[in-house]
Amino acid sequence: SGYVVVSNKLLANWEAAGSFITSTLASAMVGQEDFDFLRGDGVNKATGVLNHASTIAHSRAGAGAISFPDVCNMLSRSLMRGGSYVWAASQTTIPQLAAMADVGGHAVWLGAKADNLTGGQGPLPSTLIGVPIVFSDRLPALGSRGDLSLLNLGYYLIKDGTPMAIASSEHILFLSNRTVFKIVWHVDGHPWLTEPLQLEGSPTNTCSPFVVLA
Repeated sequence: SGYVVVSNKLLANWEAAGSFITSTLASAMVGQEDFDFLRGDGVNKATGVLNHASTIAHSRAGAGAISFPDVCNMLSRSLMRGGSYVWAASQTTIPQLAAMADVGGHAVWLGAKADNLTGGQGPLPSTLIGVPIVFSDRLPALGSRGDLSLLNLGYYLIKDGTPMAIASSEHILFLSNRTVFKIVWHVDGHPWLTEPLQLEGSPTNTCSPFVVLA
């Protein structure tokens, strides 16, 4: 749930105020769900993937850095039984990804788009070693656990409850000449697995649909 307090003067002098506030609260709801599905501790919120027992944490080769071996090792720990993966990255990782090179000194990420090799022209590449990459400002900063994650979100379960409800009341702050807008919704999320899985061909090794850089 959430709320915002608005002056009655604003509501009286801006015809679109109500619809703007409603859409803003809906956007805040989506943002909170994103945060909880990634980082929630399960206490009155969803259980996120970054710190769940089924998540594999790969220890990075260098403190505060992301290397090509890190990326390859994370891929080797992913559960390869179908489904689509995505890299979820903090935008603070962009300088590291841009500088990342393979053993031959070739650009790993920027090399995915030829335009970026000629003066940095064109948009940023949308993939990292062939897997889509999405940047989020809701992930931990570079050097922290989860600044880069490899996720198969088909193994994350989400249950929506009662639909989103937005209401307003001028009574609670009547003497202050203000109106309260409130949003309430019910949702929960939890990884499907309870722990990493053993590789059938190599039981001493484990894999998971959720692999984070630590």
